[in-house]
Amino acid sequence: MIFVRNLIEGKTGMRIDQLNASGGTSSTGSVVRRAFSCDSKYVECVLSVVETEHKETLSKLHTHLSAILRIINSGRIIYTVVFGDLCTDTYLLIVDSLPWVSITPTLHKVLAHSEEILKSSTLAEI
Repeated sequence: MIFVRNLIEGKTGMRIDQLNASGGTSSTGSVVRRAFSCDSKYVECVLSVVETEHKETLSKLHTHLSAILRIINSGRIIYTVVFGDLCTDTYLLIVDSLPWVSITPTLHKVLAHSEEILKSSTLAEI
């Protein structure tokens, strides 16, 4: 893990999962936004060190999560059924293809509950 973290920091300048002065970690919302932006080198760094059998799945996962985060933050009208399908497909991709991955409470909230939250907002198109 330290090797990957150092590789990402060296190639992107992003400090991931390191303690900061306030007692938290460097894995903040701005770091996540950078990691999942369209021009991020983050996914290339990660894919360069994973086993070949997982590269396609992890690349697809990165694409899905990038789209989900951009949709949530877009401020545009969202077709919640289509968005919900994307979230469900992403959740199932993790569970089915990467059973050794732990889904954090934050990721669970995004994938399992953001459709419901968006439906109650004024930006939902059901």
